[in-house]
Amino acid sequence: MDNNPEEDSLVRNVQFVALFTCVLTGLVFSASAQDCEFRNEFGESNLNGGGEAVAAAMAMLPSMGINNVPAMFQGPYATWDINSDGIPDKDQFELLTTLLCLPEGVQHPLLDVAAMKEGFDANLALYWNLVDVVFDNEADIVALAHQAKAVGHQLRIAVNSCGYRNSPLDLGVFLDQVIPELWEGKTYGELADTLYELGADIEYLILKGLYGSPTSLLRTTLVNDLTAAFVAAAMGPLLTELFGVASFSSLQSGLLLTTLDWDFLIDLFALCGLNAGQAAVFGDAFSALDVPDDFVPDPDEDVSYYEWNGIFYDDVYLMGDIEDLIASVLDDLLPFTMPVRVVHASPDLGAIAICQDAATFIGDLAFKDISGYEAASAWQPDFQYEFGLIHQGGDCLLPLLSDSFDLDNTSTLVVLNRAINPEFLMVGDDLEMSRTGHARIRFLNASPDAEPLTLTGQVNGAAAAPLFSDIAFKNVTGYTEVVPGIYTLGFTTGDKSNKALPQEQIVLNAGSVYTVFAMGLAENMEMAVNADTEPGTVTVTADPVRTSFFAGESVQFTAVCSPELTPVSYAWLRNGVALPGETGAELSIPSLAAADGGSYTVIVEAGVANVVGRVQVSASAPAIQVIKPVVSIVGRRELASGEDLRLNAVVSGGATVLSYNWTWADGPLPGISTTDPQLVILSVDSERRGSYRVEVEVALPGYPSVRKLVAAEVYVRIDLVPMPAASLIALGLLFAVLFVAGGMRVQKKVS
Repeated sequence: MDNNPEEDSLVRNVQFVALFTCVLTGLVFSASAQDCEFRNEFGESNLNGGGEAVAAAMAMLPSMGINNVPAMFQGPYATWDINSDGIPDKDQFELLTTLLCLPEGVQHPLLDVAAMKEGFDANLALYWNLVDVVFDNEADIVALAHQAKAVGHQLRIAVNSCGYRNSPLDLGVFLDQVIPELWEGKTYGELADTLYELGADIEYLILKGLYGSPTSLLRTTLVNDLTAAFVAAAMGPLLTELFGVASFSSLQSGLLLTTLDWDFLIDLFALCGLNAGQAAVFGDAFSALDVPDDFVPDPDEDVSYYEWNGIFYDDVYLMGDIEDLIASVLDDLLPFTMPVRVVHASPDLGAIAICQDAATFIGDLAFKDISGYEAASAWQPDFQYEFGLIHQGGDCLLPLLSDSFDLDNTSTLVVLNRAINPEFLMVGDDLEMSRTGHARIRFLNASPDAEPLTLTGQVNGAAAAPLFSDIAFKNVTGYTEVVPGIYTLGFTTGDKSNKALPQEQIVLNAGSVYTVFAMGLAENMEMAVNADTEPGTVTVTADPVRTSFFAGESVQFTAVCSPELTPVSYAWLRNGVALPGETGAELSIPSLAAADGGSYTVIVEAGVANVVGRVQVSASAPAIQVIKPVVSIVGRRELASGEDLRLNAVVSGGATVLSYNWTWADGPLPGISTTDPQLVILSVDSERRGSYRVEVEVALPGYPSVRKLVAAEVYVRIDLVPMPAASLIALGLLFAVLFVAGGMRVQKKVS
């Protein structure tokens, strides 16, 4: 048994209260109104302010009769090294404060700033969990303090009387038949002592005004954001030291006794001095406390620590001071990055480039070009995104225009207005797709001299209400969700006059996000529709992979979806018109005709994880042309002997002619060129009559290896003897005389 256990408990109470209160005190002196919550209005670290306060409190303990202050808390705060890593805590906390005050997203090549902040936040959460348990149960704990001490005293007598003082705890002592880790190997005597000491500790806290009232020192000190910040910074070594104090361990172990099976204990010890009724009442009330098993964090498993050695043992720190180190750390900070794209909407500015950090960021943009997203950079200390505008090939150090922006999400930089007065417009992009099977669309008026514009549209051929109305220059709408489909879009002004011809036809897919731009001057305004993001992608491939085909060839288009899509249905269109019955992943055309030329588009309806309903994606294969080459033979087909035969091969249909080959059905043509477009045979005789054929080898434009033969044939008639011109005249007169004479005879007979 203990020698004077109540006196030992009182000593532990004094040690615990002094240490627990002093360690968790301090930041109440540094309430701040500065930009960073971890620095006061004078720019001083609240963490170090708390450390100074703790050191001052520790220095007072000997005057209170407490002389066993842990070594780590002795001496001036400037000499403290709580985690014994050879680095003064004041330097660690100063750097930690600097890092905690950096904007979100800053990176460093040697320090994982984001992980450091996450660890600090995790420590804060552990702290508040501990404080919540202590104060959420405060009223019940205060009410139970005296009972815990009384029942603990009875249990001490009972375990001694029954000879259980040094007996290990049975599994039945706990309701779930599982002994908590802190109680493994403990005895019934230790159980009784802990219960008694728990009540005594709580009574002492109440007696000293430290606990149990809205104005208690522990409540006003611990329920404090700045105190929590200080504890989060030093939580690991502080908890380790606190666990070494008997009273703290007693408190932790005691609160874990809410899972005791009091029926088991009453049955075991009622005959040895335990008051069954009082124990049952206390057990019911004590078991009702909301105390989770893990309410006190484990310094070895739960607490986040900060690894400094790679920074603090740098030459800068060894040869200088903390200010030099922090300057070095800040100099090494990596920039913020944010996806930014550029839209060239200045109609007369020519080709442009956008600069960052004295170098080209995105270049070679012509009017109406929309770049892809690139990672823009923002550097410390202000982390502003600065952009410069130059003509393509210009000097980034001499921009036509420069400006800086605060960006907190993916953005679009639009170059606006006329060349005489260019402007930047930075627009935030919300690329989140609709979760309800719709398309999302917005409109930006980038036409510098246009009146306010209304974006009109037809949906699947039917009239619809305007999408956006009266949008002035430099204004951008919010996103609106629309039913997916084939849209015909156009602009009108207040007087309904059309400002963009021809209208644009586009497929708006479910799950995709679009921006419509009005560009150019009012007299020749144009529309640009950009798919900013899609829930997935589909690609269309052609087999064979060509954009030109001969009539009669076959082609197969195949739609291939990206892995995140689960295709449900397909619809194929040619030049925007649905092809009946074509609802599979493949579209086959066995024999192409001229009418089959044009653009082929597939619309895929698919499922996507975390999306209600279905989404759509669409894609088009490059437009194809179907070529039907035709050769015809031009020239006289009836000749007299002695005349020249001249036949010309004329090829139409758009193919590339590679060669000609003339043949005569009745034999070879020696001494005559047969590989020219024109076949020439001088002074033919009747023996040269017959069929003449030309075969022309042609190739597809752009595909010289894809060839085809086309042919034509004509019959040429050649008389045996040529008739002189005089004879022809005489023959003509003879026919005339005979005709007249014949007419006279007919007239005479009739009369």
